[in-house]
Amino acid sequence: MFIIDELWILFSKAVNEGRNTQDIIKIIKHYLKNISNEPRMIIKLISNNDNFISDQILLAFLHLIEFEISEEDGEKAFKLFSVAAENNNIIAQYFLGECYYYGYGTTRNQELAINWYLKAGVAIGD
Repeated sequence: MFIIDELWILFSKAVNEGRNTQDIIKIIKHYLKNISNEPRMIIKLISNNDNFISDQILLAFLHLIEFEISEEDGEKAFKLFSVAAENNNIIAQYFLGECYYYGYGTTRNQELAINWYLKAGVAIGD
């Protein structure tokens, strides 16, 4: 579980610093490359232990990374972010907005993206 804990710390730090989704993807991929792990392996580890909301969000984000390879992963990310967002998790609300904005695992919908960004407390500019 050490890798998962490190990933969560790295992920949450990047989120708290206000990094955009693409930057966070690069940070996580770089970390995984340095420890010689693929997102698939970590997905399997977390899937067996997704008792905590942080595990579910990290699992969703890893599926988002794998979305570049498989549409199914985008759909899984969208579903996991949706559940956590509906349970008022601010990080999940932001990334659900990203899913709607970019069409990760769902149809692009800027109106829904903005609604989720606002629920997450993200300032929307003109």
